[in-house]
Amino acid sequence: MESERCTPWCLKESPTVYAIPEDEAREENLKVEFGATQRKKDQMIRVKLLDPQARLQTRGSAKAAGHHLYANEDKTITAQGQEVVATRIAITRPKGTYGRIAPRSGMAVKRLISVNAGVIDSDYTGEIKVGLAHMSDQDYQIQKCYRIAQLIAEKSSRKQLLPNFQTGKDRQKTTRIWKHGNFQSTDV
Repeated sequence: MESERCTPWCLKESPTVYAIPEDEAREENLKVEFGATQRKKDQMIRVKLLDPQARLQTRGSAKAAGHHLYANEDKTITAQGQEVVATRIAITRPKGTYGRIAPRSGMAVKRLISVNAGVIDSDYTGEIKVGLAHMSDQDYQIQKCYRIAQLIAEKSSRKQLLPNFQTGKDRQKTTRIWKHGNFQSTDV
């Protein structure tokens, strides 16, 4: 079997082993260990409590996609209204990700409360506040320490948009059509 790394001629001689001074080997090992530790740290969501009574995010289960965000204030969301609720935490996300604030399923279904404005850009490091919209005809009381939303770290793309795409030259015709007022994925 031939490859760029090992061709039959490379096996004609015995491999040579060079001794590395102990200090140099120890330094190299530390660099490797530090690099591995740093990569693990770079994949973590770092949290800063902006108030001693703020609650850290928690997961509902080991395999949950998001972390619960907690209210750090009492607030009433009026019927058909919306409010911004403070969490009093700030975060940094893993490299190459952004934060998405998503509704909690139970609040959305049972209480008709959803999340507005759910993107946290990777360069935003201020307090996370959650915009909640209430679609019921009755007021809803948010209490301090209620789980109000989920925080999900998602991969982000920094690809740039193509200029002059609308010229039609580079654009392919779509097979999607409007059918009876609903968007259909294909004409089949």
